[in-house]
Amino acid sequence: RRNNLLVARCPIRQLGYSFDMPRMLWLHGQFLPARKYQETLLVPLLSSLADWEVTYLQSPRRCADPPPDLLGQTFPDVQPHEMAEWINSQAKADGSKEYLGLSESLAFLQKYLQEQPRFDVIAGHSNGALLASILALYMERDDWQLPKDKHPVGIACFNGPNSYETEVTLAPLVKNKTIQMPSLHVFGGPTDHTYEGSQKLARVHHPSAQTMEHSAGHLFPTDKDDAVYPAIAKALQDMLSK
Repeated sequence: RRNNLLVARCPIRQLGYSFDMPRMLWLHGQFLPARKYQETLLVPLLSSLADWEVTYLQSPRRCADPPPDLLGQTFPDVQPHEMAEWINSQAKADGSKEYLGLSESLAFLQKYLQEQPRFDVIAGHSNGALLASILALYMERDDWQLPKDKHPVGIACFNGPNSYETEVTLAPLVKNKTIQMPSLHVFGGPTDHTYEGSQKLARVHHPSAQTMEHSAGHLFPTDKDDAVYPAIAKALQDMLSK
């Protein structure tokens, strides 16, 4: 397995890719830099994805909000300058929220995907899962300038957005349509603060989604032998064979 850590706006290395391996692009969650997934968070999952090449992409958008206290307690080595996000919310005068960064992130990813060999699956965690879902929607629109041969086979959303994020950001874009691209949605159980929103994202906007659940909350099981990991690997492999 080859793991690539690509930071936003750094030169993209074309040499060294293994085109015989399925390729995954990983979109990080809010506050957590791409490197943390490579170093620790995804290590148990990657033990079940030995045949995959994974690229971790860092958003160019710095976090607008201060990090929660729990972040510093759980990841004391994460520095403020590393904290990035794809999308964020801002309160409006009437008390509602508007989401910022979506156009910027979509433009960044569109350019990035155009320059790269095709990724078989685009996966995301939390904030990145919401963006992966929006990407799937945009790829089904005729006005999005990304060649069909650069479209992934499917997406994978891990511990996706909360219900409000889904309603404010995705629902107005989807309107009365559903997203047809094959998708896998992995939930973190009732202790995850986005549990209901993640389920709603799959149920309402990805009606043909495959879903599964673990009990580690908003992160990932630390035991590589957790039953969810081979199940995820099988679901991704099945996605490739469709």
